[in-house]
Amino acid sequence: MPTSAMKVGTKLAAAFSVLAFMVLIVSGLSLKSLGDADASFSLYVNGISAQANLAENMRNAGGPSPRAIWCWSATRQTWRRRRLW
Repeated sequence: MPTSAMKVGTKLAAAFSVLAFMVLIVSGLSLKSLGDADASFSLYVNGISAQANLAENMRNAGGPSPRAIWCWSATRQTWRRRRLW
């Protein structure tokens, strides 16, 4: 049916239907892209978290670091405790 034979209301309804369909397609694609972005960001965050946990575990592997050590004092001829910091 040629568009010149269609009523104005029918033309408007057809145009609105085409635009609504296009909006649905674009919104579906954007939701898919948002889901992919969320998945990749979660993977990134979990990777950083895993690296931080590994670094923390390696740092704590030797037990607590000493704040002082025992040193021989030649002047007093005895063992003294020296603070490291």
